[in-house]
Amino acid sequence: MYGSELVLSPLLGNICFASARYRFSFTLQSFADLYAAHYGGFQAKKLAERLWGDIYFIREKRTFSKTPEGGVADRTFVEFVLEPLYKLIAQTVGDVDTSLADTLSNLDIFISKTELKDNIPSLLRNVCRKFFGPATGFVEMITQHIPSPVTNGLNKVTTTALYSHEINKLKLDIVMCEVKDK
Repeated sequence: MYGSELVLSPLLGNICFASARYRFSFTLQSFADLYAAHYGGFQAKKLAERLWGDIYFIREKRTFSKTPEGGVADRTFVEFVLEPLYKLIAQTVGDVDTSLADTLSNLDIFISKTELKDNIPSLLRNVCRKFFGPATGFVEMITQHIPSPVTNGLNKVTTTALYSHEINKLKLDIVMCEVKDK
């Protein structure tokens, strides 16, 4: 947040990309962590900073630039996130019998022959779960950007119209996170 204005941006880590249907979520940082774990040799944080905005990867020089070389190029988010994700989904949906197992093994994802026989939606959920792992991107976003009830209690009662009336005991209980048995 900048002052009292809330700013949402993938670069700040307060945006999470997700699919409830295929049961995965990621932030720029968690996706960069996937790359770093698989390829190594670079700082995931630096890659995450370059995955959003008008930034382009110059493959020949293996560098990033704010202008596309040759005038036409995909932004880094498209090149490093969307295209690989589209390819993984297309391969799962289209080439189950021919080359899916080989593609997945290149990504250190192993699917049994029984799992390969699942219906396409189930197989796709399973592949996404194994590719992305647990929903750490979502959990990291929550823990970094949502204050705990103890930390945020006073802010909640002073800024929420619901608590603006003179209910001093209730306000104090919220601020102190007091739980009352009924």
